[in-house]
Amino acid sequence: MRLFCIWKNMKEKIFIVGIIAFLLIISFSGCIEDESRIIYVDYRGEADYTKIQNAIDNASEGDSVYVRNGTYYELLSIDKSINLIGANKNQTIINYKNSNKNQHGIIVIKSNNVTIKGFQIISSAGFSKKVGININSSYNIVTNNILLNNHHGINISK
Repeated sequence: MRLFCIWKNMKEKIFIVGIIAFLLIISFSGCIEDESRIIYVDYRGEADYTKIQNAIDNASEGDSVYVRNGTYYELLSIDKSINLIGANKNQTIINYKNSNKNQHGIIVIKSNNVTIKGFQIISSAGFSKKVGININSSYNIVTNNILLNNHHGINISK
């Protein structure tokens, strides 16, 4: 009988220690926060930035740059792992007009693990059309975009 009582007490102690460990894990799991953030772009000035490239330059690894609907006349160079997200692929437009720039693509991805989605990417530079998206890295996701009037839609050179 005595052995049974010792075993019963030991099972209760193990159970109590297990519950305490579980509660500690749950309470500390909220201490680890995801430090990535969302940076907003709106050409009308109603967001963090009016230019997409300025938002990219000020983003940190893992951040998302969310671009609101509108037409943005820019060339973009991405040299960090970020998510570049357009609000609507029919209404969030990156339109490159100037044929004098040396950059090979309207969007050039130089870093691994970049996501680009939700854009219409257009070259209206006339005779010297650009590549829509030029990828010089690995493990990137390009999805749900419209590429129009570009010399090549997507060029992968890695």
